[in-house]
Amino acid sequence: VLLKVLPAAENDLQQEFVREVQALVQLDGGGALRVIDEGTVGRARYVALDEGDAVPMTDFPQDLEQKLELGRCLIDLYQRLHRLGIVAGPVPVNAVRKLPSGGFVVSELGAVATDGGEREIRHRAAQTLEQLGSSFEMGAPWTEAARLLRADADGFRRARQVIDRHVAVADRLRSRIKLLIGVIVIESVRQAAAVVPLDRLLV
Repeated sequence: VLLKVLPAAENDLQQEFVREVQALVQLDGGGALRVIDEGTVGRARYVALDEGDAVPMTDFPQDLEQKLELGRCLIDLYQRLHRLGIVAGPVPVNAVRKLPSGGFVVSELGAVATDGGEREIRHRAAQTLEQLGSSFEMGAPWTEAARLLRADADGFRRARQVIDRHVAVADRLRSRIKLLIGVIVIESVRQAAAVVPLDRLLV
């Protein structure tokens, strides 16, 4: 369980804290940790989140597939927020959690605004991709996805297509590498079988 507490001394941030908790409740585990309890102790507020098997990211994703999966998870998260009418983010770098399945969730949403339309939601999604993309050295797909999120009313779908396209390319490359390795192994075995030992030539 991840426990987040807003001390009484930070009472001026209470409404912002409550808005974020309400957004997490609405997401109900979709792309973010699920709220299992929230309330007050004196003048302090708290929220308890179910971490499950999710673990904080201790290093940048090194594998291309992981980088693309993180991009996909973030785009899906903001699309859920968009459907719920929630203007949140950008997500802090240290809020990203990795799942054993290879997917990702977040433990916080950043500042949740009281107003803002669909365009503002897309803008914040783009900000998150840009900031995390820079921190995690994600490369070209993230930059292109962020650009489409800002520029296009259909930005969520098109940004997801960019990530999916790169996933498909990575899958094809991985398949070709496996095929090449298989060919090399077979050829090595064939050549080894064709070598006649010297003692047999002398018989």
